[in-house]
Amino acid sequence: MHPATPPTDFPIQKPTTDAGKRAAELHQDWSDQFARAGQVEADYVAAQARLKQTEVELVDVLAKRELGEATDADAKAAEDAHAAAKADADAPWQERATAAVSAAEQRRGTYEAFVDENLDELVGELEPDAQAAIDTMRKAAQTLVDGAAVWQESRQRAAHMILPAQGITGQAVPLMTDSANAAVSAAKRLLEDGNGLVLPLPTRRHLDQRRIDLCLPTKRQYVWKDGTGAALPDGGN
Repeated sequence: MHPATPPTDFPIQKPTTDAGKRAAELHQDWSDQFARAGQVEADYVAAQARLKQTEVELVDVLAKRELGEATDADAKAAEDAHAAAKADADAPWQERATAAVSAAEQRRGTYEAFVDENLDELVGELEPDAQAAIDTMRKAAQTLVDGAAVWQESRQRAAHMILPAQGITGQAVPLMTDSANAAVSAAKRLLEDGNGLVLPLPTRRHLDQRRIDLCLPTKRQYVWKDGTGAALPDGGN
């Protein structure tokens, strides 16, 4: 028996559209059934462990009864416990597990089919987080550039401070390292290049091509925007 396919985290953090909310429900159904499949397996393992434990306990009680250290009632209780554990261990666990895995895979199929049918709208739900990611990167790049300027100013002040002193020159104050200079240069290019930051989303072109390839009907179209709010007809690529 193949194990059930584990679900990934649901991509949309706070669904707002009907499609997003329905996708979240279907994903939760898949997650719940996957957990159920895992629980069935855990229950089987526990049943086998109980059977082994009751076997040990039964033999121990029977031996004590032979020595007069346990009563017939003790033996009967141990036998009943062992019989119950054996009945549980002999239950159709393979069939239960197979059914649970099959149900989980059906839940997965339902979720994936819904995503496939409503992909454009669901991808559109990811746009706010994608925009926020671009904003975060742009702010980080600006912070690096500003920090480098502050560093250079601090170095200049240190060089001016030692200028009147004897036995020391400006060479004593280190220059910015090559790796730091490279990072600052890259940050400047990122800020200056209008296409340097693209949305981490499927491009409009690829979504449209998918519909053409699969002969899908036209649905609501989403035009991604860059961090400034400018429309990107091809999703930034």
